[in-house]
Amino acid sequence: MRCFSIVVLATVISAGLMAAEDIPAAKMVPEEKRKESATPDTDLRDACAIVRRLLLAMVDRDLEKIKACILESPDAGILCENLELTPEQKAEVQKGFEAMKFKRLKKGEKVYLPNGEAAIVAEIPEDRLLLQGFVGEVAMPLPFYLVKKDGTWLVDAKSLITTRKNSSEDRKSSTKESGAEKK
Repeated sequence: MRCFSIVVLATVISAGLMAAEDIPAAKMVPEEKRKESATPDTDLRDACAIVRRLLLAMVDRDLEKIKACILESPDAGILCENLELTPEQKAEVQKGFEAMKFKRLKKGEKVYLPNGEAAIVAEIPEDRLLLQGFVGEVAMPLPFYLVKKDGTWLVDAKSLITTRKNSSEDRKSSTKESGAEKK
């Protein structure tokens, strides 16, 4: 059942899985440097809470809650398009998202994109965060980019929306190729 839930969690945000060991551990930084550059704990907790709320809203297919968690986007509705889940599956996915841990990514760290390519994190302005979500030891396929707007963290959902659109187009394309599409 655990394997199923990880696959469903990844499918909900629409991409492949990566092993957590592929993402390097945070580098040791002298305490005085950490104090200068660190986002206060409560601020980071708020950012993580927004990501969780977004993911739970996506499972619930609740467009209003989704919109409350992201920067404005005319394509936000695509984030409501998920697999049909049984109530038991939905509860398991929700439990996984509620238990999700996050790592704040910093300049110079390597992340792996859904296509398998590695990218190095560039400079991140103070009003932005890049968070990698983990379910157990499994890294979620896309890091979450957050922007602080009017004192509140919001997810910049462009990459999620683009991934969803690409996944949708891939499914339509494979359906056409298999001859399963009705004419």
